[in-house]
Amino acid sequence: MWSHYGKNHQGCCIVFDKDGTISAFNQNVQDSVSKHGRVEYNELHNYVHSLISPFQPKGFIDYEFKRLFSNLFFNKGKHYSGENEYRFAINNNNNGDLSLEVIPIIKRIVLAENAKEDDILSIVRLCELFDIEVGKMTISKDKLTYTKSLIL
Repeated sequence: MWSHYGKNHQGCCIVFDKDGTISAFNQNVQDSVSKHGRVEYNELHNYVHSLISPFQPKGFIDYEFKRLFSNLFFNKGKHYSGENEYRFAINNNNNGDLSLEVIPIIKRIVLAENAKEDDILSIVRLCELFDIEVGKMTISKDKLTYTKSLIL
């Protein structure tokens, strides 16, 4: 996804500790988290629109909303299956402040192999300040290799 989020494959990826992130969300924004979970990768055949009528059994509308909510936010096409994505769906109807301390849950920052030198310098210095691992991802012979601990 380097080209998707960073011009000319120059982006970076922030890797979060999954269990720490789930715990932080459950403790800090639990009233606003509608659902969290792993994204399923499929053919997306389950996007069937429902027709709601007043003759539906009690609870049907709530059931349909939950089903459609999951299908919309926790499903992606099979061609994305290499992503291994985990999502949090947030509902902030109460207009309260949503805040989450991210430094403790960042595992590492991974730079693209052709990231700009100025960006590398800034990110490495910031990571050193907060004691966050930083490394670089390279592609060689169609294989990804992660090199840990960039030190300038």
